Amino acid sequence: MHFKSSTYLLFILPFLGFCQDQGGPWSLYFENDSYRITISQKTFIDSIQEYSLQLTDSIVLKGYASSPADSTYNLKLSERRANSVKKQFQGYTTIIANGFGELEGDEDENRRVDIMTWPVYQEKSDKRLRQN
Repeated sequence: MHFKSSTYLLFILPFLGFCQDQGGPWSLYFENDSYRITISQKTFIDSIQEYSLQLTDSIVLKGYASSPADSTYNLKLSERRANSVKKQFQGYTTIIANGFGELEGDEDENRRVDIMTWPVYQEKSDKRLRQN
């Protein structure tokens, strides 16, 4: 498994939700020709959900593949990767998962799913706000 994270990232992850409106992007890296979620990836996803998300947040997942196979196969593989990550985020209001196929460059870096989140703000029912 090729998983890029560090103890530092796991340490600061709880604080990311307090620092910015958009969460992430975080990236999950996959083995060649694989879309299976590993135990360490599941743990990482769980920590994102626990410390950085609310059920009303919007989640965007972007899957990618490296270029050794043909472009049609890579598009399907990138979609499978995005959808396998999507299954880990069940219960959220808005989840968009898309595959974008192959990328040129470092093959290890390109076999990934990027995770981005945005909070969905609820309209406040405070009467003072409606007086304007």
